Amino acid sequence: MHSDPKALRGGWLQGCGRTGCCAAEGSAADCMRGSAAAPRSPSALLCRALAALLGGASAWLGSARAVSAPAAAAAAGGAQQAACAAGVATMATKAAPFAPHPALYFRQLLTGREVATQADAARQPSRAQVYQVAKGMQNFMYAVGDRRTGECVIIDACWHPEGVVRRCEEDGFKVVAALATHMHFDHIGGSAGRFLPGVTVPGLRELVEDLGLPAHVPRAEVDLAARQCGMAPSKLSPLEDGQLFRVGGFALRAVATPGHSPGSTCLVVESGEGEGARSHALVSGDTIFPGSCGRLDLPGSDKDAMWHSLQIKLAGLPDELRVWPGHAYNGDNSTVGRERRAGMLRKVSKEQWDVMMG
Repeated sequence: MHSDPKALRGGWLQGCGRTGCCAAEGSAADCMRGSAAAPRSPSALLCRALAALLGGASAWLGSARAVSAPAAAAAAGGAQQAACAAGVATMATKAAPFAPHPALYFRQLLTGREVATQADAARQPSRAQVYQVAKGMQNFMYAVGDRRTGECVIIDACWHPEGVVRRCEEDGFKVVAALATHMHFDHIGGSAGRFLPGVTVPGLRELVEDLGLPAHVPRAEVDLAARQCGMAPSKLSPLEDGQLFRVGGFALRAVATPGHSPGSTCLVVESGEGEGARSHALVSGDTIFPGSCGRLDLPGSDKDAMWHSLQIKLAGLPDELRVWPGHAYNGDNSTVGRERRAGMLRKVSKEQWDVMMG
């Protein structure tokens, strides 16, 4: 690891930065600006929305220094990062079954693969555009439950919320609540605003008002989430830092990790209590991706808060803890140890971080 902050800025961060969407031609910055170098196919709108909203480190650094798509893809370790080649997102490989505890039900769902699929669009023509965008956004959603009780909760279930519930029911589980890691439209639904004008994404509102599920969002974002989804704040329950949300014999422990958004929260899946508690998984939302972190140039983002979240709150978790991200930007999962060695959990002083952030 580089000890000189300037070397760190030009070396390690650039080398391991990720983009949520790399244009097949032109730089990530070109894609963000919608310049002449950016692709112009209709589905390139997805590319521009991705680069404008959810890219990783090299995307938000790309506005200061252009990072070419081939370089970004190479830095990311392969074609998975070339998400907009020919205007079509690469489909992530399905994760191997994850069973760290015999009673734990843990399922990862990907837009365009298990939910919001082409077959779903054929059945729901009015959502065809939304499902096309969903496939490009490569959102991961999660179901976590207890096989002994047959109950589960769903995390960041939007784009096709009833499809997420249906998948759980097909597995023999009853969904008892919906949780959100943060309030961006691709995680809770609602208006896509300037990123995708005229597009409204199904999400928490449908889960609460149509399916009758209780919904929990980070406390700092209750009002923002309600406004985003066109709901009364009273219909959303605040998720507190340190809160244990129980489902059967398991608990999801909320860890407030602001930075990407004011209330960004990771969820640690645990079993047992007190000294006997054991951590099984970290659902990281857009705080951590394999080798990267969420963007920090969006409204409500905070670079200082992200440093604290990564270096103080998350870096001390067990090396073997599996990390499950909010997007398929560079693989479907990682571990804390891997991110500590080669990702954004590497030891970085506040001085080095400030230099990297400019």
